[in-house]
This record gives sequence, structure tokens and C-alpha cells, in this order.
Amino acid sequence: MHVRVLSWNVFLRPPGIQQPGGGDHKDLRLEFIMRKVIQYDVVLLQEMFAIGSSRLHRLLSFANDHGLAYHAGSVYPSLWSRQLVDGGLLILSRYPICQTKSHQFRDSCGSDALAAKGVVYAQLQIESQGTLLDVFTTHTQAGQGQVATSIRWRQIEELAWFVHTTRTDATTPAILGGDFNLDARHNVDFAGDPAKPVITKCAESVSYKRMLQLFSMRSHDSVTHVANVLGAAHDVTNANGHGVLAQTWSKEQVNDMGKCIDYLFVFEP
Repeated sequence: MHVRVLSWNVFLRPPGIQQPGGGDHKDLRLEFIMRKVIQYDVVLLQEMFAIGSSRLHRLLSFANDHGLAYHAGSVYPSLWSRQLVDGGLLILSRYPICQTKSHQFRDSCGSDALAAKGVVYAQLQIESQGTLLDVFTTHTQAGQGQVATSIRWRQIEELAWFVHTTRTDATTPAILGGDFNLDARHNVDFAGDPAKPVITKCAESVSYKRMLQLFSMRSHDSVTHVANVLGAAHDVTNANGHGVLAQTWSKEQVNDMGKCIDYLFVFEP
């Protein structure tokens, strides 16, 4: 089974949320995003918000015209919740979707509390003979403070539970991709001042190993981290320009401070 898969935080935040001093060039970037996603068979998007904008509709229409005719998402807030926008999650597929499901995380903090963050699931029928593929995408709590870190870990525990309970047939392979906001390139220590964590660069962080172990324990499968095409086990996925569009980091700064927080996992029977 050969399937081209893309997981991407596209940073298309809701209207009114933009960088100081200028917009995020959302419409211009959407044109670029649309041209990229049609090169894949299955696309997992984060921060592709539906509420308050026509961008999602434009993307879905373009994707449908180019063979990505099936989609699932997002996680939507209930009428009585404190969330103002959806979770920004979207699955696009060239293959028919047999079933979908979603889960909203219980806890969140800061600006993340305004979005219905969670996980979206779709089961795809890859071949007419009945070959299936379980696909999940997620976006967890942002921030490196102690409160955000604790909430993020609870969300990851919920995520592992959701994947485990949703996968009713362990013989069906699964893919989990998204923005986990958990850095594999740095260890974070709150032993001193909780407000000022000590961040140390490493080959593979303790928190990443712990997350992988949790997925393995819950799934009873072998879990393989899919490295990027450059071959680096934990290359930088969050660095230059994130948060400040005019920001420019040197290669040394990117290597030292850049984070790896976006992952694509394969759950193999």
C-alpha cells in the first residue's frame, strides 16, 4: 500500500487574529497551500479554521476539483461552551471515508481555551477490495510554561486513549499526525523556578520518549516515528518567523533554538 501523506499546521488563524503591524497574508498563503495539498493522497491540516471565514470552503472546493473529494473535520464547540472557534482540524482524502469521529480535549488554557482543540478521526477505504486505513490528526496545547505543559500532557493522554478506543481492529494500520506542541529537541526542567524553566538541547527529549512510550502502551502495536525527507530524526519544524513575521534567525540560531513539535506516526499491527 503506497499512500502519500502530508501533515501541516497551515497557521490560518480566524479573522481578527494576526501579527502586530500587519496581516498574516492568509489569502495569499491559502493559494500556496491549495497548490501543495493536491500533490498528496491524504492531507492532515491544523489551524485550518472554519468559523468566520470562507477560506475553508475555498480549500474544500479546490481540493474536490483536484481529486481530494472526501474530507472530515473539525472539532466544533457546543453552544454552551466557552470556546469561540472550532479546533481548526481537517482531513482531506482521495479515498472514500467510511466513518468519522472526533474528541474535544477537556482542559486548555490561555488563548487556546477559545478554540475547541482535540482530535479528528477518519477511516479510509484505500482499495476497492476493502483495504482500510485509520487516520487521526490533532493539535494540542501550546506554550512551554508549567501549566501549559501539564495540560498538554493530559491532552496527549486523552489522545492516546481516543486512538486506542477508536481503533476497533488492530490489524488495520493507522496514521497519527499533527502539531503536538511537544518539543523533541529540548528537555524542559521546572525543578527550579516554575515560571522560568531550564531548556536544554538534546538528541531526543524525555517528553518525546514518554509520549512514544504512552502510544506504544495504549496501542499494543509498534509505533514508528516517520522522519522528514531530509533524514533527520527530529528536524526543526517550528523556528524562523513563527510568531513574528519579520523575524530572521541565523542557521546557528535555528539549530540551537528551533523546535520539533510536529510529527507523523505510523501504528503498525
